[in-house]
Amino acid sequence: MVSYTVKQTVVENLNADLDGKQPAGDYPTNASLTESLQSNLLNYTTNRILEIPQDIKLELNNGTLTLKAGSKVYIPNGFESDGTTPKFDVFIVSKDVLLSASLVSNYYTSGYGWCFNKNLNKIQGGNFIGNQFQSGTFVQTVCCMFYDTAANIIRYTADTGATWEEGYSLPFAVTQLVHGTGITSIDQVFNGFGYIGSTEFALPGVKYQFAVGTDNNGLFSSVVKTSNTVTIRNNLTTETGEAVCFLTEDFQPYAVWQNNYHTSATQPDDQTGAVWFNGNVFYQNIGTNDSPNWKQKNLIPCFNYSVNQGTVTQFKGYEVSKFNSYQDFELAEKPLPSNNFINLTLGASGTIYTAPANGWINMSVNLAVNNYMAFFNKNSANVSELINMQSAGINQNYTIGFPIRAGQKFRVQYDAYNNLNSFRFYFAQGEL
Repeated sequence: MVSYTVKQTVVENLNADLDGKQPAGDYPTNASLTESLQSNLLNYTTNRILEIPQDIKLELNNGTLTLKAGSKVYIPNGFESDGTTPKFDVFIVSKDVLLSASLVSNYYTSGYGWCFNKNLNKIQGGNFIGNQFQSGTFVQTVCCMFYDTAANIIRYTADTGATWEEGYSLPFAVTQLVHGTGITSIDQVFNGFGYIGSTEFALPGVKYQFAVGTDNNGLFSSVVKTSNTVTIRNNLTTETGEAVCFLTEDFQPYAVWQNNYHTSATQPDDQTGAVWFNGNVFYQNIGTNDSPNWKQKNLIPCFNYSVNQGTVTQFKGYEVSKFNSYQDFELAEKPLPSNNFINLTLGASGTIYTAPANGWINMSVNLAVNNYMAFFNKNSANVSELINMQSAGINQNYTIGFPIRAGQKFRVQYDAYNNLNSFRFYFAQGEL
């Protein structure tokens, strides 16, 4: 639960330009005002995961891995009564479970994925050497943690499949193990999302938000949902490459290769099934390669992964704190000037202008000897100078540019000039 102190800080740091977005009404306490503000603000951060349950609690101490009491795991257990819907039992670990002694003598040095068996009250793993962390169709190897997706059961064998231990959970973590030492690091904890062999999964309790266009007033609209099922995606055995996995509005998986996922203001030219995010809404190409037809599709990017012949070799979730689904370099481009501009008319000296959006002011002017032209910020009581151009001794050409916020006022002051080549406002890329 979010603490009152955090909520109060959110309120205290809200910018004044949110005033117009705050729903009207009487708020008898700070807490009720805060709740209203936070709910309203959700409409302005979209296309992302909002919360991931922290169900898995681990401890690593001197080579010993402990699955802590209170951890929640999901155990594949056949199918529901319809015979097709996979069934998953939810189990909360009641006592700490340790994984230690046998690691020193019996396990190879490798990366391992770990599962829990409630009936045996033990942790068992499969390493990434020799295909010992599998799903789908069992490929014979001496030891193997195997997700039998046809039966929806996770099994472990230590004798090449002659006998099996059944009833294991979906993996809860990936670690590094050194023979003779034990666990040396916890590399990934599978809260929300994880994988085993050729199978990726998403767990219940993930809270996510979709952009659904704009309302009648032109304001962005969104919908917030929380998953209540385990979702499974099995890769094709022939898949090899780098991919992005999304979740749809009904929490179903959808994956595309990395180079078929576009985040840009302009419509891309790509093949059937490709995904495009324009900054507000996701689209999928439901047309052909030669004749694209981009249709809105509610998607949330959840993780990147690499596969080799269908087996997951790398897995990295999206950071919850990322804004929308842009990469850092794409966010960095947003405040830079675009190619879209409007021409401004230079009025008499002292004229005050208001920026129509976030962007850049640009001017090209020729000043006569000893003439000047200056720009002043008018948004505060203490007027500050932004730029001052001063010609000394000869006629001079000047080209200047500076960033400006939407609604910011500035004053242009001058004594004389020879020729005004251009006076423009360029929209920031993020405004398009």
